[in-house]
Amino acid sequence: MNPFLPNSKTERILIAGSGGQGIVLIGRLFAGIALPHIPHITFFPAYGAEVRGGLSNCQLVFSDHDIASPVNTVFDAMILMNDAGAVRYREALCPGGTMLFESSLCASLDGRRGIGIDATRMADDMGDRRAANFIMLGALTAVRPLFPPDRLETEVATLFAGKPESVHQRNIAAFEAGRVAVKAQT
Repeated sequence: MNPFLPNSKTERILIAGSGGQGIVLIGRLFAGIALPHIPHITFFPAYGAEVRGGLSNCQLVFSDHDIASPVNTVFDAMILMNDAGAVRYREALCPGGTMLFESSLCASLDGRRGIGIDATRMADDMGDRRAANFIMLGALTAVRPLFPPDRLETEVATLFAGKPESVHQRNIAAFEAGRVAVKAQT
């Protein structure tokens, strides 16, 4: 059985937030982890006109059959990292889907439809605000096991090749912190 698609289906994922929050980075990481294990993958990033600070999103589709379009209007799982993304995409969650949102930055969501994680504060407490995206990715995989967590280390090493080992370890620690934080809430 494929751990990415346990029921031989299609999984549609949206990651949205501000340019500079690492939205596309964790989308690329996610696609890289899935690549050897899923026959059909789309990775579709979109940037706001401003790039840093503008709305940014990344859509991923994992499927065991051909994918007709890389652009979706409904999603099985979402990570929303800012309020502009929450307002734009909050109604695009399919029934039974999983929505995680950055609770300190998504004022329009109150948790009734998703799980709020204060990833920015957690990342600040860890010493680097840039790790908030990995916290959210870890939280998503704890609630919706879309890939085996042990696959993250290899992909982080590949994605951050040439960076100091401390960068690798910080992102892996943030991922694990997100998994623990969401388990404490659910």
